[in-house]
Order: sequence, then structure tokens, then C-alpha cells
Amino acid sequence: MRSIKDFSTEEIEREIERRKDPNEGVPQCCDNPDFTKVIELVKEIVKSVANDGYPIKDHAHWMFDAVSIACYGENFWDWWSDNTE
Repeated sequence: MRSIKDFSTEEIEREIERRKDPNEGVPQCCDNPDFTKVIELVKEIVKSVANDGYPIKDHAHWMFDAVSIACYGENFWDWWSDNTE
């Protein structure tokens, strides 16, 4: 974790503004999520288990990625990156 002294005044002020309304800018779930890629990924994971005896590497990670994009849209990971360290 970074020390407060490592942040610029602009970064600190931006964080203070963000904390005034923690829900501002939080992505909203799509009204009609498109789970096409999720279904394709599940099929690939099942195929991997059937053919190789184990799932594709990091299958849980890829599933979370696909579900997040399906629910929140293509820009979800931009928001995630901006709000996590």
C-alpha cells in the first residue's frame, strides 16, 4: 500500500471527491446481459475436462472475467483497474 506522501494533491482531492458518493461511477448491471461468451467458455471448460481430465488453466479467473463483462459491459475492467490497487 502506498503512503499518503506518495500521492499528489490532485490524486488526494480526486479520492476525497470520490468518497463523498461511493456509488457514483459504479457500473450498473446491464438490463439484458449477453451470456454468449460465458456459455462458450463453459463449453470449453467441460471439453477440456472431458478430453484432458482437468479444466483449462485459470478457469475460475476466465469465468469471472466473462461473467463480469456479460453483466456490466465491455468497460467493466477499465472501471475495475481504476478502483483497485
